[in-house]
Amino acid sequence: MSTRKRRPRRGNHTRARIWLVLIWIALRCIDAPYYLVIPEDHKTRMIGAILNDLVWSTVLLSAIGCRQNWARYFMVISLLSSFVFSFIALQGPVIVPVSSPILMTMVANGVVDLVVVIVLIFSPDIMRLTNRIYE
Repeated sequence: MSTRKRRPRRGNHTRARIWLVLIWIALRCIDAPYYLVIPEDHKTRMIGAILNDLVWSTVLLSAIGCRQNWARYFMVISLLSSFVFSFIALQGPVIVPVSSPILMTMVANGVVDLVVVIVLIFSPDIMRLTNRIYE
């Protein structure tokens, strides 16, 4: 038996950073259908909303990757509120048929946002990345 002490295993944060890249890709993939199904008179507002989401999700995911726990909470709050703000971008209450592509895109966006929120809250890899106890 060796008398050499084992170092405590430090967490490898590669998996958490891969999760962050996959989250960013999922959030960007849902933006393209929005642009395609929005009527012409609302496209400039939607482009602004998409660019806003692009900038803030990139900033917050980068902060999470740099081990800032507060960014995780802000990201969860922004994802939960993005569904409401998509209706605001369409200006006023929208009455759409059930088979409408806009409604289907909004439902898909809501599902993707919910999945991302669940991953951000419950992923042990991301929790380990942002928690300073595991240093």
